Amino acid sequence: MDLSNPVLSGLIRKRQELAADFDTAQAHLARVVASLDALDATIRLFSPNLDLDAARVRPARQVRNPQHETTRQVLGVLREAAGPLSYRDTALAMMQAAGGNVGDAGQVEVMRRRVAACLRRLVRQGTVVEGLAVGGVLRWSVTNVSSRPGESI
Repeated sequence: MDLSNPVLSGLIRKRQELAADFDTAQAHLARVVASLDALDATIRLFSPNLDLDAARVRPARQVRNPQHETTRQVLGVLREAAGPLSYRDTALAMMQAAGGNVGDAGQVEVMRRRVAACLRRLVRQGTVVEGLAVGGVLRWSVTNVSSRPGESI
């Protein structure tokens, strides 16, 4: 094998590092499994009929879909609002709730665009309705559950 090529030798070195990390992780996992087995055996001494699979704690999901999070926040703001809100008003309310800097015009604009995309999607789903307010500014509100298309109570 020709290792005179610096790119190839770098890639091979990186592969060796990852393979070593993999071996270390496998060894750690084997120790954890052995510890769990020993702990299970000890638990069975005190409670032979305990179903350990049912007693397993499932970790909370850590990764959230940002699109779903935005949808959840937008709907929360609209539900709590006294009346229909504009894109900007919805974005500002979300930023205030999250402790964001509502004085930063750039951040407000980014959030306004996210809110606009989210509300367009929610209109297509029938979850939100749009209305025209004084001055031609679109305002948004959550629909009544009974009036959403394709749903019945």
